[in-house]
Amino acid sequence: MPASPTKTFFRTIGFSMVVGALATAVSCVKSESMPTALDGLYTEVSPVGNAVTLNFLPTHYMVKHETGSTYYDTFSYYFTTGKINLKPAWTTTDPASAFDFRQLDDTSFLIQNLESTIPEAPETYMQFVKH
Repeated sequence: MPASPTKTFFRTIGFSMVVGALATAVSCVKSESMPTALDGLYTEVSPVGNAVTLNFLPTHYMVKHETGSTYYDTFSYYFTTGKINLKPAWTTTDPASAFDFRQLDDTSFLIQNLESTIPEAPETYMQFVKH
């Protein structure tokens, strides 16, 4: 015998309430958010203070400058989970390089060492703070 329209209605409502409660619970779980863009001038504070500045432009480009150098390297950038991907703006053939990235708060972040290193050496990180 088919279920009465009233029973079907309440089953549908009950199922919808359970699904809604689960969706709310899942959305309330705090997850580490991934930045979509950075903006402004950031200066290295460790491991070497004031050695490197990174200027994040509103167009998803970043300009890197090392103290004492006359070069300003420009990269386009985008984020993937736990990484910042930097693609040299001066070439169309080089792929983006992925670096570990963690935003500490609204004004600082850690990034895998941007300087060339020996592959066998332990990974080091640079910390930057916004001006």
